[in-house]
Amino acid sequence: MHILFTNNTLDSFAGSELYIYDLARELKARNHQITCFTLNAGKVADKLKEFGIETTNDLSTVKDIDVIHAHHRHEFKIAAAYFPFTPLVYVSHGPLHPQERPTGGKNLITRYVAVSEAVGKLLIETEGISPDLIDIVPNFADIPRFTAKNRIAEKPQRVLINSSYYEINDIIREACTLAGIQEIEKIGAPSKLVWDVENYIERADLVITVGKGAIEAMAMGRAVIVYRPVGADGMVTTENFEKLCANNFSSLAFSFHYDAAQLAAEINKYNREDAEAVMYRVRQEMDVSCAADKLLNVYKRAIADFQSRWTAAAYLEKTQAMLKDLGDYLIFLKDQDTNSAGLLVKKNRLFEKVLDAPNLSKELQSYIETIFYEFTTLETTYNHAAQDFKTLEAHNRELKALLDKISAGRVMRLMGFVSNARKKFKLLFIKKASF
Repeated sequence: MHILFTNNTLDSFAGSELYIYDLARELKARNHQITCFTLNAGKVADKLKEFGIETTNDLSTVKDIDVIHAHHRHEFKIAAAYFPFTPLVYVSHGPLHPQERPTGGKNLITRYVAVSEAVGKLLIETEGISPDLIDIVPNFADIPRFTAKNRIAEKPQRVLINSSYYEINDIIREACTLAGIQEIEKIGAPSKLVWDVENYIERADLVITVGKGAIEAMAMGRAVIVYRPVGADGMVTTENFEKLCANNFSSLAFSFHYDAAQLAAEINKYNREDAEAVMYRVRQEMDVSCAADKLLNVYKRAIADFQSRWTAAAYLEKTQAMLKDLGDYLIFLKDQDTNSAGLLVKKNRLFEKVLDAPNLSKELQSYIETIFYEFTTLETTYNHAAQDFKTLEAHNRELKALLDKISAGRVMRLMGFVSNARKKFKLLFIKKASF
């Protein structure tokens, strides 16, 4: 099977990028052909290349795709424009970020995958997706890679913060002090982006993180607190594991807002035996091989569903629907192309104004820089997408021509059928008249 992955970037060592890295390698090892598409290749794309997995920003060079495994609302529509009659599985990783929501394009998507029950619920309630079209495939870790050499201490001594969304703040520092912990380490953009994250987890007793980072830390038997400054779910335990897993350890199960004393109380729930019990469950249920099995079944089902609907009438109906969705997307790209210069000017002015403000704390300044880093990344994606605008318009015209050809073909076949019927009727009438 030839599988095309799409992602908004394959540069940063972050959630969806590492999701593709682990899954693509697993499927490649099972002798599937893998191609990745992004408008922003980089460090993760380079890592994939080491395993013979190619990344491209030019889909005109890609041939014979069997199924599209799509992330992110812009990239999946570009892939759909190039491969309009290929089944597309849209995978949503989070319930909040706009990039994770399909936002239209229903006629381009064959099936949906949600990484948690909460994300699946959002697809149903917010996007209006039928539950019959959604499969839940939980997030995962590369278990052989994330295997600890040593147990954690009886009492926590070292804390690791693994996040690309914030730096160590005063609440975390004070909470660790209250809990008797002096050693705190932070990894993640923008200050310390690392590849060998498992080595940093190995040195820690307690990891404060979310999502895939939480699964990787739990797989190594580390105690994990699901926490972000905007909301937290607290210490992962055998008791609350199901609920937190249903929310992809995203901090949205409870969304507590801890002060230092409350976060210290969570740290004091540290229990080595309970953390190891959680570890055994994660290692058994959340390996990348388990997710690959489930996703391959989703791909096969998507292909079967796609083929079963491929009647002449459905062909015409789907083509018309796709033209509308792609047309809406082209309008979106035009708007972005028109507004990109104005957005850049506004961003730079605001950035300069904020950084010139007096008494700006280091934490707030770092947070603002992170926001603008993400803004610039998104802006780059828009600009790349705008460059593809002419290609997409050409595909739009080709699809319209194909639709006209199909319609004309149906009319010609109908006319041929009528003509043949008249000839047969005439011959039959002549034969009857001759008796």
